Amino acid sequence: MVVMGPPPPPPLSVTQQPPLAPPKENQENVFDKYRKLKRKFFELEDKHKEAQHELMLCWGTCSSRIRELETHSEPIVSGVPYPPSSAFPRSLSTLKARSYFVSNLRQAMAEEDIDDHEVDPLLTSRHVGPLARKRAEDEHRDRAEEEAREARRQPKRPRAPVKGKEAMGQPPHGQPAMGVGPSPEGGPGAPVLVSTKGTRLRLKPPVRPSPNDPVPSINAAHSQSSLSPLLSPRDDQPHYDPVQRHAKPKRLKAHTVTTKSYSIPTVPRDKQGRPLLPLTVGIMTVNQLGEVCMREHFHTERYIFPVGYEVTRKYSSTVDPTTDAIYTCSILDGGDGPKFKIVASDVPDRPQIAGTATGAWSTIVKQANTIRNRQHSNSVSGPDFFGLGQNTIKHLIQELPNADRLRDYVWQNFVEGG
Repeated sequence: MVVMGPPPPPPLSVTQQPPLAPPKENQENVFDKYRKLKRKFFELEDKHKEAQHELMLCWGTCSSRIRELETHSEPIVSGVPYPPSSAFPRSLSTLKARSYFVSNLRQAMAEEDIDDHEVDPLLTSRHVGPLARKRAEDEHRDRAEEEAREARRQPKRPRAPVKGKEAMGQPPHGQPAMGVGPSPEGGPGAPVLVSTKGTRLRLKPPVRPSPNDPVPSINAAHSQSSLSPLLSPRDDQPHYDPVQRHAKPKRLKAHTVTTKSYSIPTVPRDKQGRPLLPLTVGIMTVNQLGEVCMREHFHTERYIFPVGYEVTRKYSSTVDPTTDAIYTCSILDGGDGPKFKIVASDVPDRPQIAGTATGAWSTIVKQANTIRNRQHSNSVSGPDFFGLGQNTIKHLIQELPNADRLRDYVWQNFVEGG
C-alpha cells in the first residue's frame, strides 16, 4: 500500500548540520550584564539631576550677588582701567587708598620695564636694605684701604726745608727764625731748633736771674746772653706756623677690623687634610692657593694676598655684549708689592695687570658697561671679585704656612659644617 504525502527531506550532510542552540550559561551572563548596565545608567542619571540642581542653586546665588554689586557699586576712578570697588580687597575700600594703590602699581610696572635684570637689584633699589647698605660700606672700606696702601707704596717726595729741622744759625729765607732777628753786631743768628710740627724748642733751659744782674736792654734782648733766645713773654701763647696751618691733616682710620667667628660649608680634603683643588666656592673656582709672602704690602688687616693664588669666574664679556667670558684672576710677585692679573677667555692676549685688585677689575667693569651702554657706576670691590672676601677661601688662605705670622692681618675664626 502506497501512502501519498510530501517527499521525505533529504539526508543532511555533515557540513549542513543545523546550528546548535547557545548554552544556557552564556544567556545568563548576557542578562546579568544588561541588568548591571541598566542599574549604572539610572545611577548616573540621578547624579546628573543632582548636579544640575546644585548648579542652578549656585547660579541663583551668583546672580543675586551680581545684582547686589551692580546696585551698590561705587564710581570708577578716572583713568583707571580696573573694575569697580568690588574687585579690590577690603583694605582698599576707600577711593583714596585705591588711587594710591593704582599709582604705585603703575610705577612698579614702569620700573620693571626699564630695569636692567643683569644688575644686582640690591644695588639699584630705591629702598636700600641692610644688606645693600652693608655691601656698600664694605666696598667703600676696601677702596679706602687699597688707596692708602697704594699711597704708601709711592716714592716719598722730598720735604720742604720749612717742614724739616732748620740748620742752626740759618733761619728760613725771608722769615726770621721763630721771630728772633739777627744781632745788631751782624753776627750769626741765634741758635734755634724748629720741630717738624712747627713748635719752638728751647736749646737750653732758662737761667734764673740774680738780683745783682743788670736789667737787660732792648738790644740785649736780641743778643746772645745767658738766657735762651726763645725766652719771651709771648712764648706762653700758642704759636701757629703758617706752613703748619695749611698742612693736610692725617686721615684717621674709620673702620677697625675685629676677630669674629663664621660658619662655612665642609671643605673636601684628601687623607693628609689638604683641600682638594680645583674647588668650586660659589661662582669662584679655586685652582691654586699660592704661598704667603711675609714682605710688606702683601697683606692688610682684612685680606692676605698669597703669591701664586689663582681663581676663575664668569663675568660679562668686554668684546661681545651678548655673552659672558671666563676670567682667570691671579696674584703675582711684583717685588715691592703684589700684582693682580686678570686674563679673559675671549681676549687672552690682553691681560689686565694692576697694583691693586680694584684697579684691575675696574677697567674690565668699565669696558663691559661701555659696550652695553649701561649708565652704571664702575666702582667695584676688587678683593671680592678676586674671591678674597669669601669666607671659605679666607679660611683656606689662613691655613697656609706662615699665615699666622703676619703682622697686620686680623685673624678670623671659621667653623666647617657649623
